[in-house]
Amino acid sequence: MENKNSNRYALITGASSGIGKAYASRLAHDGYNIIAIGRNEDALKKAIRQMPKPHEGNHKYLCADLSTKQGVRKVLHAAKVAEVVIANAGQTLAANIGDTSASDREKLYYLLCGGVIDLAEAVLPIMKSNREGRFVIISSIAAYVPMPKSAVYAAAKSSISAYGRSAYLETKKFNVCVTTVHPGYVRTDIHRRAGLDHLQKKVPGILWSEPGFIVMSAEKASKAGRMEITPGIIYRASLPFLSSQLVQKIWQLLVSRK
Repeated sequence: MENKNSNRYALITGASSGIGKAYASRLAHDGYNIIAIGRNEDALKKAIRQMPKPHEGNHKYLCADLSTKQGVRKVLHAAKVAEVVIANAGQTLAANIGDTSASDREKLYYLLCGGVIDLAEAVLPIMKSNREGRFVIISSIAAYVPMPKSAVYAAAKSSISAYGRSAYLETKKFNVCVTTVHPGYVRTDIHRRAGLDHLQKKVPGILWSEPGFIVMSAEKASKAGRMEITPGIIYRASLPFLSSQLVQKIWQLLVSRK
C-alpha cells in the first residue's frame, strides 16, 4: 500500500454494532488502524473508544448511509487506503411479496448487494495492483436457503455471494483474497430492528452464534485464502437439507409468531 507511514488500515462497514463492531475490535487488536463506517455517529464514537488504541495514528469513523449510491461514494476514498475491507453493513426486511415499496426494495438490495459490488469494484483493482489485500463479504445462510417473507433479502444475499465467489477466482493470483461468509442466526440487533424479536425465543439456542464467533471464523478463512465459509458445524452439516420442503414446513411452523 502506498501509505506515508507503516500503518495498516482496515475499513469495516456497519462497524457500530454486532458483527461489524466485533470485527473492528478484532482488527484493532491485531494492530490495524480502523476506519469505521456506519450511520450513527454516537455509536461509532463509542465503538472506537472501546477498541484497543493503535500504535500510531488514530482510529477514524465516517457516517454514511450505504443503502444509497451517494453514501457508498462517500466512503470510496477512505476504502482505497485499506488493505483489509469488511463489507458487513446490513439489515433485513420481513414482508410478504407485494407489501413493500419499490424504494424500500431498492435500498435493501443496494445495501446488501449493489453497494458492496460498487465498493469492491473500486477497491479490488488497487489491491490487485499492490498484490496484497483481503476483502471479506458478510453474506448469509439465506444465500443458499429459501426464505419466505424475506425474498428480497435472500435474493440480495444470493447475488452478492455469487459475486464474491467469482471475484475470489479472479483475484487470487494477485495475492488478494475475497472471502464470503454465510452466517446463520447471530445475536445482533438486526432482527429486533426488523420487528422480528420473537425469533430470539422461538429459534433454538443451538442455532444462534455470537458475533465474536463469526469474526473468528471469517478471519481464519480469510487468512487461509478460502473462497467462503459457513460458520458453525450445525449449519455446515445441515445445509444440504435446509431447502427441502419438509424442513421448510417445519421451520415455518417453528418461527411463526403464533
